[in-house]
Amino acid sequence: MLVLTRKPGQLVLISPKVDMPPGLLVAEMFEAGPILLVVRRVDRGSLSLGIEAPRWLYIERAERGNH
Repeated sequence: MLVLTRKPGQLVLISPKVDMPPGLLVAEMFEAGPILLVVRRVDRGSLSLGIEAPRWLYIERAERGNH
């Protein structure tokens, strides 16, 4: 599980990895299972978010205009 801490206005970008075949259907991507988001902690305006996702996904911290 990947755990990220985010503040209001910050983003999490979830996208297919660059080396994914361009013709791959969304249904095929999710054959391995869904993306699970778990709120782990909320503290003083900050959220700790756990992400469980198939390995074919690319997950990064992002800022507005940075994706």
